[in-house]
Amino acid sequence: MVKNGWIAMKTELQQHLCERTLTPSGLMSNLFNLATLDRLTQQIHVQKGGVTQPGKQCPCREGLLLDLAAIQELIEQNTPLSLPSSRTWLGEGSHKHLIKKDARKRIICIEGNIASGKTTCLDYFAQTTSIEVLKEPLTKWRNVRGHNILGLMYQDASRWGITLQTYVQLTMLEQHTRPMISPIRMMERSIHSAKHIFVENLYRSGKMPEVDYAVLSEWFDWIQNNIDVSVDLIVYLQTSPKVCYERLKTRCREEEKVIPLEYLEAIHELYEEWLIKRALFEISCPILVIGADHDMQKMVEKYEENRDQILNPPNRQHHL
Repeated sequence: MVKNGWIAMKTELQQHLCERTLTPSGLMSNLFNLATLDRLTQQIHVQKGGVTQPGKQCPCREGLLLDLAAIQELIEQNTPLSLPSSRTWLGEGSHKHLIKKDARKRIICIEGNIASGKTTCLDYFAQTTSIEVLKEPLTKWRNVRGHNILGLMYQDASRWGITLQTYVQLTMLEQHTRPMISPIRMMERSIHSAKHIFVENLYRSGKMPEVDYAVLSEWFDWIQNNIDVSVDLIVYLQTSPKVCYERLKTRCREEEKVIPLEYLEAIHELYEEWLIKRALFEISCPILVIGADHDMQKMVEKYEENRDQILNPPNRQHHL
């Protein structure tokens, strides 16, 4: 029965490997979520008569993420696995360390309006450094089991705003909490701008009812209080709405064809209120402000000039 339990565990491991394609040689280097291991282990213990027997405990890293190399030996040896419960890990009444990045690792978020140049920034650092770069999960927003909720929102924000932003909050949470594969992670936007800019804009423009806004705010507050989604630096690409509008028209993304200049102006004002005036919501990390109305070559030069400040977050706000 124990052997069958390990076979079942190995099968499920292979099915859930953090959105990676598993190959036999890759098993040893991938990461897996402890919660699934804990559940499977409990099933094995039940098969053994309902008594949890002491066994070999897997070393952990990055909160609840395990290196599969540590359990491969156990699988081959059919060794009973003993893991601490969530209460043992976290303490009563606290989930704050459920997913907590290593203190030595840093998360940098590139913020800015639509067509402010975020992709150019991310591509520059992806090509010239070894840091981890995560772009917005647009493919997910465009295909939720066949539904393009991003496109639906732009067509009818009053009807689909809450639908999109609920899913955006989930997928951005996934971005913040996935295992880090480098000491530095650079993200396109964040769960914070999703709430403070885009949800806020829907609410202020009258396209999101107060009850929907309240529900999303409750979710966001719970996430902030229980999961580590902190950011070490915000790089704000400060771009005028007119420049964004001209860029938007030239890049021809299907969903963006219906975006008016007024929408970009509203998003710009919220960014200014949040990151420059600091009058919208509390900010607990440094901000690096870079003027981004320039062409691509000039922007690459700016990223090169500010490379050290971006990769080594400052302790106070800078305006450039």
